Amino acid sequence: MNSHTHSQKLQARNPATMAIDFSAMEPIPHPTASLNSMAINVSASGHIALNQKLYDVVVKALPSLTVDFSASPDFTVLAIRSSDTPHYKFPKGGRIKDTAFSRRLVEAGISLPARYEVAWNASADAWVGILTGGVQDSPQAALSKSLKATAKNGKKG
Repeated sequence: MNSHTHSQKLQARNPATMAIDFSAMEPIPHPTASLNSMAINVSASGHIALNQKLYDVVVKALPSLTVDFSASPDFTVLAIRSSDTPHYKFPKGGRIKDTAFSRRLVEAGISLPARYEVAWNASADAWVGILTGGVQDSPQAALSKSLKATAKNGKKG
């Protein structure tokens, strides 16, 4: 296509004058911004972190941050809830190093870093998180990916 023909095509598609058929256009949904959602993040270095939005609602409901923190058998679902016998305490700020937990995720085939999108589940009376990207690997593949993530990010977590 020569430059003259290309120039004519551009003029034909002038946004100020072109006809628009909105019935033929597809609406683009607003992204679910991670800043607007609650999440639990687990780093390759073994840190569990409640993001700021989740931390704010948990600390408001449970100021001591002493909770029942549970996982489904395959570790694709996490839950945080109040309990008469809480067994887990998140420190102020909502971030804790828990290498035993992160090791269990990798053993379940979940590569680190891992992110769980969280919402309040009224029927369970708990904040429930579902693993995003939910693909599980063999424990060996998850370990390999997690080690690569640690090497790529240095010792930060």
